[in-house]
Amino acid sequence: MRNAATTDLERSEGTVGDLALVLSGGGERVLPWLVGVVAGLAESGLDPRGASTILGTSTGALVAARIACGVDPAADAEALASSPAPAVQQGLAATVLGALDDIVSVARRDAPSENARRRRIGVVALRPDPGLVPAKEHIARQAKRLPSRGWPPALRIAAVDAESGELMALVARTRVAVAEAVAAAQATPGLVEPVKLGSRRLIDAGIRSGTNASLVPAGAHRVLVVTAAAREPAPGSREDLWNDALVVECAALRRHGADPVVVHASAAAQDAMGDVVMAGADPATAVEVGRAQGREAYDRMNGPASLATRAA
Repeated sequence: MRNAATTDLERSEGTVGDLALVLSGGGERVLPWLVGVVAGLAESGLDPRGASTILGTSTGALVAARIACGVDPAADAEALASSPAPAVQQGLAATVLGALDDIVSVARRDAPSENARRRRIGVVALRPDPGLVPAKEHIARQAKRLPSRGWPPALRIAAVDAESGELMALVARTRVAVAEAVAAAQATPGLVEPVKLGSRRLIDAGIRSGTNASLVPAGAHRVLVVTAAAREPAPGSREDLWNDALVVECAALRRHGADPVVVHASAAAQDAMGDVVMAGADPATAVEVGRAQGREAYDRMNGPASLATRAA
């Protein structure tokens, strides 16, 4: 098993209550499914907006920020279900796929530590490239997708320092705008410029883990991890890498007294999300499948057989 130990610069920050919600990355394709899962939880009686910790990685950071800012998950689900999947240029799709393949290739090479491995990927992110989406433009786009308000206390956003390789949780004490943090969380190496926050240049923490559940504050007991990775992805794929990391993360959570429940994207969800990272193939179906999985997750966490059905 690969060592997926991480460093949380803000582990003492934030309150620890009944629920910590962890939302994974995966690109725009996973957005309808993630929102559907959240809506299903809310419809079952567990409104994620009341979670004491809401942690997001990459696309999950956007969903986490909207939830933490009080956006109604049911309304978000309805809006996404009624929106057609945007057309994607084949050339752009190939560029994105190539960049992700490069990340996976570097991530799988032997390294003396996880920081060293992430630092190698950071080298890719820091290469000058006029074709990268400018950080300023990227931040402005995320700002349009978020409510105009301060940093919610429950929100934690995973990002990586491209130069040091350090995994960090951006929290209220970090003193950055939510839009800047969400943009940093989605600054994919080879596609988007690193986002400069203070002296750091930050990139997508999904380069090694889709969930980064090790950033959940110590002391959390109920942890729900929602990952867009299939339970049994293709060997050697990015999702396979993410699942390896998640196994280690859940083991660490258990050592700290947590009882994690993991929701993997079902086969139906994978079909609805499709293979194009920038857009879901069938958003309406992805939302509905997500809703069903959210209701199932609620039952697993609260039903009489919940302890027997813990996953990870």
